[in-house]
Amino acid sequence: MRVSLPIIAEYLKKKYPSTKLIRSEHENIIGTKIYNSSFPTCDKDYLYICLLSNINFLPENGMNFILIGDTNSNFSNTNHITIIEKADIKELFEYVMIIIEDVMNWHNKLLKSIIYDDDIQALLNISSDIFKNPLLVFDPWRTTIAYKNYTTESSASNSLKIDDSKIYVNFDVFNELYGKDHLKYLDTLTSPKYFRNEKLGRPYIVSNIASQVKRMGLLVIFEQNKTIDNLDLLLCSDLTDSLIAVLNRINNFEYKFDQMEDLFFIDALKGKITHQSAYYLNQLGWHENDKYVIAVLHERESSNSFSEIITFFKYHLIKMYPEIKVFTFESSIVLISNIKKSSFYTKTNMEFFFDNVKKRNLMCGFSKAFDNFLDIHHYYQQASYVANRFDINEDNTFFYYKDNITNHLLDTFLNSYELPYFMHPDIDKLIKHDAEHGSNLIDTIYTYLMNNKSYVACTKKLHISKSALVYRIKLIKDIVKSDFDDEKTKLNLILSIQMYYKMKNNKHSQ
Repeated sequence: MRVSLPIIAEYLKKKYPSTKLIRSEHENIIGTKIYNSSFPTCDKDYLYICLLSNINFLPENGMNFILIGDTNSNFSNTNHITIIEKADIKELFEYVMIIIEDVMNWHNKLLKSIIYDDDIQALLNISSDIFKNPLLVFDPWRTTIAYKNYTTESSASNSLKIDDSKIYVNFDVFNELYGKDHLKYLDTLTSPKYFRNEKLGRPYIVSNIASQVKRMGLLVIFEQNKTIDNLDLLLCSDLTDSLIAVLNRINNFEYKFDQMEDLFFIDALKGKITHQSAYYLNQLGWHENDKYVIAVLHERESSNSFSEIITFFKYHLIKMYPEIKVFTFESSIVLISNIKKSSFYTKTNMEFFFDNVKKRNLMCGFSKAFDNFLDIHHYYQQASYVANRFDINEDNTFFYYKDNITNHLLDTFLNSYELPYFMHPDIDKLIKHDAEHGSNLIDTIYTYLMNNKSYVACTKKLHISKSALVYRIKLIKDIVKSDFDDEKTKLNLILSIQMYYKMKNNKHSQ
């Protein structure tokens, strides 16, 4: 930050309306002096005040002047401010000295706060007397993280609301006032910009708080106590730079930022999709129709609270895979991966991920891939289902919804209907036979059908001889009279046996 000629010129305009600035290069003014023709060599860090009529030499490059009088062409390549009105040099000198001192004092306070406070609210407090208007800093989701001189009485528009001491943008009203693409436009600003909306009634300045490609928020200054002018735009740039510096230095800003971002994703998992989802996703460089996958991780031992393992592993994943969205929800870790924008699904990264999950004795369920973010709550249910439905003693760690669609269908069906009424009658006969004779024909026919009627595979899995298997299959065919070569019949039999297993397991778990 520096005291520049444009800042000084804007201050001077308040007292000398004819003030004009000609600037050929950037400068850093640390003080002002009255020009002495006896010592023509000048310090380039100072701003020299003199009567234009007293100048009888060609100024050096890099010199900075305030010239009282009509413009002289000799100064066209030199930084200078001209004041046509008659002005007392001593009075002007004292006024400029106060300007420089005030700006430098403000800059020094900002720099000290950046170093010692790490608090954006402190920056706004320091700047209150400079701007004399309400100052608000919004996070990328358009909720204030700090503000000064703003009250409900000073509300600039019903596009802003106050809730629990937080001011946030009412998107419905905002879109009506400004249009749906206005927020995106604000995020593209590279310097503070002045706006005036007739429906709003009050001018305001918006400055994009961004570090490299990351947007951290917006600084907004509403006109209330004094008229906004070009000086506010210039000083706003200095305050914005300070805000960027602090937000980059705050150790827990990423954590706070993630928490605010998490709220949007948690609502999305619950099925509460906002019409501004496209805008929110754009903050991450994502789009609604990108391809996504959800993974849910939890401990084998169920718990109603987040354990140290879950909490630690969450931040481990955030650090290892910054391109995916990681947060905790319902005692589990949720990972949302934009497949196009992430390297998470590369072979190396997946092997490392699998190894870490196994070491921590966690279970992980993956949803199907999907290409409509608005349906994310359905795919979260898929990943959560396969991550939570298996016995904690199972050796497997990773489960995929594509392999468990039937199980999910049956579990959902079981919650509303009695499954026995929907089973194939031939399976009813086999269940009854097993109950009366203590046989195991259900397991036999299921293994037989699931292994494409392979006798070799069945004898291995059932641990019986081939002759015993031949006898059982013959007995089953005598009981049910079904055609096992018919694919439709085969499907109905398999589905009915899975219903039977589902009911049996459900009784044992009660």
